Amino acid sequence: MRKEPWDSRLGAKMPLFDTFHVFNWDGELCYKLMTDRSYFTFWADPVRKRLYTIDMETEEVYYLEDVFCNF
Repeated sequence: MRKEPWDSRLGAKMPLFDTFHVFNWDGELCYKLMTDRSYFTFWADPVRKRLYTIDMETEEVYYLEDVFCNF
């Protein structure tokens, strides 16, 4: 079954968030990272220790460095 792309014509708005909850591997909250913008999606790069996101209006890619727990 093919998933349909997001269609704002249905009256629903895209769910946005501005807070990232960062947990360690034991499920313990390390910290909450609050941003000055709202985002729809993000992806993690554990090699560079970055969290990437995209601005849906401008299609600019942003990243936050060193967002992984160190314990």
